Amino acid sequence: MKYGNREKWFRFLLFTAVVVLINLVSGTLFFRLDLTENKTYSLSAASRNLVSSLEEPLTIRVFLSENLPQPYNNLEQQMRDLLEEYALEGNRNFNYSLYLLNQEGTATNEKGQNLRAMAEDYNIPAIQIQNVEQDEVKLQTAYMGMVLVQGDLVETIPALANETNLEYRITSIINKISRKTSTMLSMEENVKIDLLLSPALLGLSSDLENYGDQLKSLVNRMNSENFGRLEFGETDPSRLPAGELKSYGLNTISLRSGSQDSPVTTIAYAGVVIRYGNEAVGINLLNQSLFGYSMTAVDDLEDSISGIVERLIGVNQSIGYLSDHGTPPLYSNPYAQQQVTAAANFNQLVSGDYTVKSVTLDSIPADVKTLVINGPKENFSDWELFQLDQFIMKGGSVAFFLDSHNEIIPSQQEMMYGQMPQYIPLDTGLEKLLSHYGVEVDKSYVMDENCFVQQQRDNYGGVQETPIYFAPKIAMEYINNNLPFMKNIKGLIVLGVSPLNITLEEGSGANATVLFTSSEKSWNVSENINLYNPTTIYPPAMTDRQKSDLAVLLEGSLTSYFDGKALPEPPMPEEGEEADGSALSISSPDIRGEQGFVPTSQSGRIFVTGSSALLADNVIDPSGASPNSMMIQNMVDYLNGREDYAIMRSKGQGYNPLEEVDNATKAFLKGLNILFLPVLVILTGMVMWFYWNGRKRKIAAMFSEEA
Repeated sequence: MKYGNREKWFRFLLFTAVVVLINLVSGTLFFRLDLTENKTYSLSAASRNLVSSLEEPLTIRVFLSENLPQPYNNLEQQMRDLLEEYALEGNRNFNYSLYLLNQEGTATNEKGQNLRAMAEDYNIPAIQIQNVEQDEVKLQTAYMGMVLVQGDLVETIPALANETNLEYRITSIINKISRKTSTMLSMEENVKIDLLLSPALLGLSSDLENYGDQLKSLVNRMNSENFGRLEFGETDPSRLPAGELKSYGLNTISLRSGSQDSPVTTIAYAGVVIRYGNEAVGINLLNQSLFGYSMTAVDDLEDSISGIVERLIGVNQSIGYLSDHGTPPLYSNPYAQQQVTAAANFNQLVSGDYTVKSVTLDSIPADVKTLVINGPKENFSDWELFQLDQFIMKGGSVAFFLDSHNEIIPSQQEMMYGQMPQYIPLDTGLEKLLSHYGVEVDKSYVMDENCFVQQQRDNYGGVQETPIYFAPKIAMEYINNNLPFMKNIKGLIVLGVSPLNITLEEGSGANATVLFTSSEKSWNVSENINLYNPTTIYPPAMTDRQKSDLAVLLEGSLTSYFDGKALPEPPMPEEGEEADGSALSISSPDIRGEQGFVPTSQSGRIFVTGSSALLADNVIDPSGASPNSMMIQNMVDYLNGREDYAIMRSKGQGYNPLEEVDNATKAFLKGLNILFLPVLVILTGMVMWFYWNGRKRKIAAMFSEEA
């Protein structure tokens, strides 16, 4: 072989070796670059801080079926990337494994354990998904679940494909079980689970004879996940005082015995009471249907017991919801004769991260950081206002969803005779408190030409559009995205909202931030209010329209409304009301009481909006995916000092509308889109024609010189 050929081969082999080495090194030396606007593929600060400070070993196991069809085919890579991000930020206590299950169900892990059996042991079910192959739609069984294990605690995400924001869900669960671990290990007493089952019921069904043993087995099984802190017991309800039984809210049935002449009626109870500390929660076991009475199966109690235990031991942070003064209930009642507006969806949304407590202003629990006051209709006493004021002064946060008017809906019979809804201005006492803090709710309603448009089919099959002017549609440009928890909220719809007036004085030490406003095409209505017939609402001239502030956040140094005023006295106990028997009595003519008072607050936060409809079930969706639901959840997080979680949740916001452009811009863009490609081809052809002509002339000139 000639020397020149050997040198060429040597260079080729050398270059090949360099390329191989570069590829090997690049497998470990790489960097990640997230170019998405919301940093969707990067961990948030809350996730990084949490996994880097784990005190107990945490293991995440993901179970996915092989060869998942569209749109799940990228789920495996998505999970690998996300868990690798966690692993890079986590300490030595963070571990994860990803298992791929085959269709035959024979796949095993490194220890020889069957993966399908492992998934089913963790309560990860097989789900049916569609698979389109060769123009044929088939149903395919697949596993797409995750389990998080820390000690004896196990939390499962059964269907990863249904999660819109996996990072938020995973981080929330890690935070929850980490707090549960530390709480369980530091508990001074056990959680008591008592079965209250009247002996008279045992003879009605043979299945009830072993009910206590079955429930005891369930509690023992649950103890493996609760560090053995659950204590089971059985109590005959007849040995308990009637008042105590009534406090549990248990259903009863009356059993008759004896002869016809001298019948004997026995009241029977069936329920489970869970106690911890001074709190107790009852679970009804008796259910009534068209077919008679039935008992809840023991296997159906596990989730209920687990949720109540977590609530009682305080695993989740607490928020208070004012339950009196005519506020909407937290739970809807489908069997009520007259349906009322409820905040059930709001309760469901925030209960995943918080323990929602129904409270009154007479006694706000000490563990409540944020209080929600939603559409009160009744007046507040000075003592209640004082309690609320001092709650804020001591660092508490309050979210006010206040209506400016009380809407009185007539009955159907009254409406048949022409009776229309009435709107009576409200003055509950909260108005003067908020006015002192720096914001007022105006006694009017905001109408906006940029509003929700209702579409209905008419009798001829056409579509009729009706603008609902009292349901303003808040576009992205009218939302304050400077605050982190509002950054990715790009559209809202509010219903029956009143404008806010900011009266905060400069130099007071407090800050007022407007969160969103109506558009320039909005106007206010304070007389002849009509929120029931949108077809009779006509917009005024543009000169009578203006933007209005619809939500305000107050922060900073707030001064007490009662500063410099005589402090109100607590109410006298009602006649017949007994004192707390556990309290020690102190009586002396030489003792005088003095009410504690905090004049200023440095850390209080107040959210104010002029509509309670923002928390109504017809505005908030239970999944939490809509912009309205996400804004409410983010607001609650921000008031509780969990800004990082609000930012992380917003990364999963799927609503991303296009910016509105005028008709001239639309016409220009359409014309450009039509003409751009043909013009580009023509210009390219002209450039090439001039190039080849120049080249031909240059070659012709070269040959003419040689000739």
